[in-house]
Amino acid sequence: MNKTQAEADATLYARAVETLARRLNMGIRDFDAAYGGLNVVGESLLDDGVLNQALPSNPPRGWVHSSNLQDAADLWNGNNKAEAAFWNAGNTRLEEQFPETAGYSVFVNQSAIEHIKNNHSNAESDAKRGQTAITDEDISRITYIVSNYDAIASEPIKGTNNRRFAFAKQFDDGLIVYLADSSKKRRDLRTVSMWKYPQSANAQDVLQHAVSLALTPEAEGGISHDSNSTPNADANQDILYQGGADRGMFSREHNLIALLKNADASTFVHELGHFFLETNTRIARDLTAKPAENLTEQERQFLSDVQTTLDWFGVKDLAAWDAMSLNEQRENHEKWARGFEAYLYEGKAPSEELRGVFRRFRSWLKQVYQSLKSLNVELTDEVRSVFDRMFASDE
Repeated sequence: MNKTQAEADATLYARAVETLARRLNMGIRDFDAAYGGLNVVGESLLDDGVLNQALPSNPPRGWVHSSNLQDAADLWNGNNKAEAAFWNAGNTRLEEQFPETAGYSVFVNQSAIEHIKNNHSNAESDAKRGQTAITDEDISRITYIVSNYDAIASEPIKGTNNRRFAFAKQFDDGLIVYLADSSKKRRDLRTVSMWKYPQSANAQDVLQHAVSLALTPEAEGGISHDSNSTPNADANQDILYQGGADRGMFSREHNLIALLKNADASTFVHELGHFFLETNTRIARDLTAKPAENLTEQERQFLSDVQTTLDWFGVKDLAAWDAMSLNEQRENHEKWARGFEAYLYEGKAPSEELRGVFRRFRSWLKQVYQSLKSLNVELTDEVRSVFDRMFASDE
């Protein structure tokens, strides 16, 4: 990906987020806090500094090297504005079992903090799953867990040389399961998630379930760039391939787009389509929880746009959509992502400001697809209007 294309991708994402936030009468920071910012990874977007291991003498920009476990808790509490905190303490037990992890650092970033807060820190919802809420004290235990775990389970991450690890550690207030992904290139462990069970839970009983669950479609939310794909046969994976070649994938749990080795000019916008659909339905859930009389005209229009999307899918309403598993949603998720590509292929910008950007995307997508027919999707005027309102107001 060249600089011009990366800038156009960034403009597209930024304009959509600005428009969404404005429709909800929210500031950008508040919107990101509520719905999570987008993370993008892949060699085509990473510079050498990011690919190298985080070292105390040369940390990536925005990262803080921690010699104090309180730094992670401060990230959780908002007292530390760093992008990530990392540690280079030796993990002797882990290295003995998995020699390739020798010298690995461990890090937790703001994205992981937000994910854990949003999904595993509510006492009421956690209790329904037989779990207890994660706290700032638990976050501060990460390096101790990695160095002193009671049990460990691991699975390879298909298509990579990396692994997902699940560590279990019993504390006086409960059993914590900590998930992390390894990276051979960066020589580190990236915090993925953290769950907590009552003290009576057995580490071995929950561990393998935890690592397997973390790699299933419903938990990890992986949706790959594939116009005509079928689910991978491995039940513990949800990475789909296009013609046997890796292009890209989207993880809805982490709001993460991965641009893989065969990514092309269409990959980012296809995966961005998945991100938009997930974000739109999340917003709609929040809006439907509000009294109808309290909704603004913009919010009502937003709910109408989501219903237009569901009508296009042939799904009755948001409740019916939410009742579907990811595999059941997959066909329509791909339809929406291809539809977003088709919308950009047509090149009709919804505002003067975006006309140049849309011309570029039309040019790039025409180099990937011979014609609109190659996308195997038919847009309606109503759906085009939904896409238009993602980037510009009706005015």
